[in-house]
This record gives sequence, C-alpha cells and structure tokens, in this order.
Amino acid sequence: MKKALLIISLLYITFLSACVIDKSGMPDSATSGYTYQPLTAGSTWVYKNTDSLTVDSVNVTMTSTTKTVGNNTYHLATSVEEGDVSQGFYGINHHLYTMTDFLTGFELTYLDDTKPIGGTWGTAYSDSTGSIQLTGTVVEKDINRTVLNKTYNNVIHTRLTFQLSINMGSTGGFDMSGYATYDFYIARNIGIIEIDDHSEGDNSKSELVSYQIK
Repeated sequence: MKKALLIISLLYITFLSACVIDKSGMPDSATSGYTYQPLTAGSTWVYKNTDSLTVDSVNVTMTSTTKTVGNNTYHLATSVEEGDVSQGFYGINHHLYTMTDFLTGFELTYLDDTKPIGGTWGTAYSDSTGSIQLTGTVVEKDINRTVLNKTYNNVIHTRLTFQLSINMGSTGGFDMSGYATYDFYIARNIGIIEIDDHSEGDNSKSELVSYQIK
C-alpha cells in the first residue's frame, strides 16, 4: 500500500495517522461534544493492511507533541509498521480534517464534517515535478459500518479522487484522471476505521483492529 504520488507518497499510504489544525487548540466539533479524530496523547489505533500480496499491521499512537504554524496547532502521531517508525500530523480547521508531514507542503483533507451528502471540497498542490488535484466528496453520513466483524455507528463515508499531472521535461507531460481513488470511513469519537484503495486496480484496504482513546 505504499506508492509515490509525486513527492508526497500520499501521506496516508505511507503513514496512517492524523493531526488536527485548530485555531483554539481544540477540535471545531468540541462545542458539539464530539470529534471525528481524537487527539488525546496516548490514544492508540491498530490497523490491518491488506493488499493483493501481503497482510501486515500498523500501530498508531497520538503523542503530546504539537506544532504551531501561525494560529494553527498540529498534533503529532507516530506509526509503526514492520519495525519502521513514521511520523505525521493531523489537524482540524473549520471542520476540515487534515493530514500533513510538513515536508512536502501538501495537506490531505479527508473530511469536512459540515458537508451534506454529495458535498465536495478540493485541494491543489504543485512543484517542479508536476501537480496533483484532490477532490473530496461526502458519500454517506451517520451510517453503520462493520469492519472486521465489529459494527461502528455515526460513521461518515468520504471519497477522495486524485488527478495527477507529471512534468516529463522534454518528452512532455501526461494527465491521469482518477489516478487514485480512496474511500474513507470515519467514526465519531474514534477516528478512521477503514480506508479502501481503488487505485490501479489494487483494491487494497486498511481496517481498524482495535483502539484505545485516552
């Protein structure tokens, strides 16, 4: 499930974790008494990753480390997969749930919890190697979703579609519409419970095995 998309490795694919961008230091949904990405230090999530060739697990732990950029605060999480340790940040800014690594300058917005079914948002990123356009769509809201024989309530289903344009220099460039498509299932007060990867016919997925929210 690890693929390079320009220089960013698609953030989630290389690191299943989250950061919240939040001007007050608390999630936007705190006033409603819930969030779709808990940020409390010591919270943990264990995921099962499955593709056509392998099955492995990822252990994610939210730390107490934060990073402030402007008025926004980002929360650091660590991810361990097959002994390899990665780091990434998750944020919530005006109900936009975002992942970033601060290395590429790209933020992956995987949820806007204010959007109705069919509502969309977009993010664009470019550098000397090319550009990428992300379109997110809310597919379902407040559904039940069964993952590895456990049923979760109050789940939002979003779909992210990436359009990639690579700069080939003297040989020209090419566009790949719908180059990658990912379905996210995010449970209230738990976080991401499933991601399905439909890019390039892989049909791989990550599924939540267990979690502990502090």
